[in-house]
Amino acid sequence: MSIELGDTDTPEGQLIKGIMDQFAQFELALIRQRTKRALELRKSKRLVTGKAPLGMCVGEDGKLIEDLEEMRWLERARTLRLEGLLLTEVHKVLMEEGCLARSGEAPSLSTVCRWCKGLKTPKRPRRRHPRVQRLKGGTLVSEKILALSEAGLSLREISRNLQNYPEVKTSKGKPINHTQVARILKRERLRRDKELEINV
Repeated sequence: MSIELGDTDTPEGQLIKGIMDQFAQFELALIRQRTKRALELRKSKRLVTGKAPLGMCVGEDGKLIEDLEEMRWLERARTLRLEGLLLTEVHKVLMEEGCLARSGEAPSLSTVCRWCKGLKTPKRPRRRHPRVQRLKGGTLVSEKILALSEAGLSLREISRNLQNYPEVKTSKGKPINHTQVARILKRERLRRDKELEINV
């Protein structure tokens, strides 16, 4: 409800404004008091006052009961996680199996994270990729990049040239891009400079 207070600079306007402010504060205090009493009453009757914990739901009498469906999906998610699956993989499997959350819809990734919280999962073995890659003639990739750079080719041109060698890939199995070429060039030039300093 909106009330036109008029000119609040006058003594009368300030009085009206002060009265309205007091009424607003009084109304807020009443609401807080009623809410507090209602919560205390529910607690005294051992009824749920907030969100039900995982695997539980609120029955018709307002008390906590086991939610067998949620418990089933909770256990399934935890089992998959303990088998070593990533959270995104667990989420994908649950979606494929028709899992439903409390909302009646498929669980989000954050819900799956909450279900699997606190689990000690086995560490996945890291895939090792050979750092040194050779071209068909036995030449190192770094040497080829240096040679192309000294021939006056730009970083992007060097990157395109390396695409002619399908065996030259990054650790993720993708072709080497121009930013990676720049990094390799910088590393190799530093290595050469150090070798020159040692020889001198």
